[in-house]
Amino acid sequence: MIGLNAGRRNFKTGVFVRGSVTDNEVINFGDWLIPYDEVLQVIKFTSTVISDNEVDLRSPFKIVRLNLD
Repeated sequence: MIGLNAGRRNFKTGVFVRGSVTDNEVINFGDWLIPYDEVLQVIKFTSTVISDNEVDLRSPFKIVRLNLD
């Protein structure tokens, strides 16, 4: 479990991530996965599935359409 910060502000004190560690070191930290919904909450976006390969991300200030391919 890790904390999730945006800038210097702590938004979530405990978020479960997928990754690997040994007794002394973190393995491939750059490849760890933070849950999508947790990130959306922190950046205050909502997500709407448009089609199998498109997602609409919305905040009060911005709308972004992503092609998942």
